[in-house]
Amino acid sequence: MYGFGKRCKGCAYCAHSDKEKMKSRSKNQGTKEMEIRECDENEMECPRGTKRLNVTINCYAVYNSALDVPIEMDFEKAILYAKKHIDEIPLGVLEYVPNSDELDEENCSFD
Repeated sequence: MYGFGKRCKGCAYCAHSDKEKMKSRSKNQGTKEMEIRECDENEMECPRGTKRLNVTINCYAVYNSALDVPIEMDFEKAILYAKKHIDEIPLGVLEYVPNSDELDEENCSFD
Protein backbone atom coordinates (compact mmCIF):
# COMPACT_ATOMS: atom_id res chain seq x y z
CA MET A 1 0.00 0.00 0.00
CA TYR A 2 1.24 3.49 -0.79
CA GLY A 3 0.83 6.31 1.70
CA PHE A 4 1.20 10.02 1.14
CA GLY A 5 4.77 10.83 0.15
CA LYS A 6 5.64 7.22 -0.68
CA ARG A 7 7.28 6.34 -3.95
CA CYS A 8 5.90 4.40 -6.87
CA LYS A 9 7.04 0.80 -6.84
CA GLY A 10 5.96 -0.93 -10.01
CA CYS A 11 2.63 0.78 -10.63
CA ALA A 12 0.45 -0.37 -13.52
CA TYR A 13 1.95 2.33 -15.76
CA CYS A 14 5.57 1.62 -14.93
CA ALA A 15 5.75 -2.15 -14.41
CA HIS A 16 7.61 -2.96 -17.60
CA SER A 17 10.80 -4.96 -17.94
CA ASP A 18 14.11 -3.18 -18.57
CA LYS A 19 14.34 -4.73 -22.02
CA GLU A 20 11.00 -3.40 -23.19
CA LYS A 21 11.13 -0.36 -25.44
CA MET A 22 8.61 2.24 -26.47
CA LYS A 23 8.60 4.85 -29.20
CA SER A 24 8.06 8.50 -28.40
CA ARG A 25 7.86 11.44 -30.77
CA SER A 26 9.86 14.58 -30.51
CA LYS A 27 9.22 17.61 -32.75
CA ASN A 28 12.80 17.99 -33.91
CA GLN A 29 14.14 14.44 -33.57
CA GLY A 30 11.36 12.47 -35.24
CA THR A 31 10.71 9.05 -33.72
CA LYS A 32 13.13 7.78 -31.10
CA GLU A 33 13.16 4.74 -28.86
CA MET A 34 13.29 5.14 -25.14
CA GLU A 35 13.68 2.48 -22.49
CA ILE A 36 10.84 1.80 -20.08
CA ARG A 37 11.86 0.54 -16.69
CA GLU A 38 10.27 -0.18 -13.36
CA CYS A 39 10.11 2.81 -11.05
CA ASP A 40 12.98 2.82 -8.61
CA GLU A 41 11.96 2.71 -4.94
CA ASN A 42 14.09 5.81 -4.35
CA GLU A 43 12.43 7.95 -7.02
CA MET A 44 10.38 10.92 -5.88
CA GLU A 45 7.38 10.24 -8.11
CA CYS A 46 6.11 7.83 -10.68
CA PRO A 47 7.51 9.11 -14.01
CA ARG A 48 4.04 8.90 -15.55
CA GLY A 49 2.52 11.14 -12.85
CA THR A 50 -0.20 10.51 -10.34
CA LYS A 51 -3.46 12.03 -9.22
CA ARG A 52 -4.86 12.16 -5.70
CA LEU A 53 -7.84 9.96 -4.77
CA ASN A 54 -9.53 11.18 -1.60
CA VAL A 55 -10.79 8.17 0.34
CA THR A 56 -12.96 7.51 3.37
CA ILE A 57 -12.01 4.51 5.48
CA ASN A 58 -14.31 2.93 8.05
CA CYS A 59 -12.76 0.93 10.86
CA TYR A 60 -13.70 -0.57 14.21
CA ALA A 61 -12.62 0.53 17.66
CA VAL A 62 -13.47 -0.81 21.11
CA TYR A 63 -13.58 0.79 24.54
CA ASN A 64 -14.38 -0.18 28.11
CA SER A 65 -16.83 1.77 30.23
CA ALA A 66 -19.46 1.28 32.94
CA LEU A 67 -23.17 1.94 33.47
CA ASP A 68 -25.11 2.02 36.73
CA VAL A 69 -28.12 -0.32 36.60
CA PRO A 70 -30.90 -0.87 39.14
CA ILE A 71 -29.71 -3.10 42.00
CA GLU A 72 -32.43 -5.73 41.60
CA MET A 73 -31.39 -6.65 38.02
CA ASP A 74 -29.63 -9.92 37.28
CA PHE A 75 -26.90 -10.05 34.63
CA GLU A 76 -29.21 -10.86 31.69
CA LYS A 77 -31.61 -8.02 32.50
CA ALA A 78 -28.68 -5.65 33.05
CA ILE A 79 -27.39 -6.48 29.54
CA LEU A 80 -30.84 -5.71 28.06
CA TYR A 81 -30.94 -2.48 30.09
CA ALA A 82 -27.49 -1.49 28.76
CA LYS A 83 -28.61 -2.13 25.17
CA LYS A 84 -31.63 0.15 25.66
CA HIS A 85 -29.54 2.87 27.36
CA ILE A 86 -26.42 2.61 25.19
CA ASP A 87 -26.40 6.36 24.55
CA GLU A 88 -25.95 6.92 28.31
CA ILE A 89 -22.73 4.85 28.51
CA PRO A 90 -19.72 7.18 28.74
CA LEU A 91 -17.17 6.93 25.96
CA GLY A 92 -13.88 5.44 27.10
CA VAL A 93 -10.44 5.40 25.48
CA LEU A 94 -10.80 4.00 21.97
CA GLU A 95 -8.58 1.13 20.91
CA TYR A 96 -8.26 0.52 17.16
CA VAL A 97 -9.20 -2.98 15.97
CA PRO A 98 -6.39 -4.08 13.63
CA ASN A 99 -7.31 -5.13 10.08
CA SER A 100 -10.81 -3.68 10.37
CA ASP A 101 -10.33 -0.99 7.68
CA GLU A 102 -12.89 -0.93 4.89
CA LEU A 103 -12.96 1.47 1.96
CA ASP A 104 -16.21 3.45 1.77
CA GLU A 105 -16.46 3.55 -2.04
CA GLU A 106 -19.44 5.93 -2.04
CA ASN A 107 -17.36 8.60 -0.28
CA CYS A 108 -14.29 8.63 -2.50
CA SER A 109 -13.43 11.28 -5.09
CA PHE A 110 -10.61 12.88 -7.03
CA ASP A 111 -9.30 16.35 -6.12
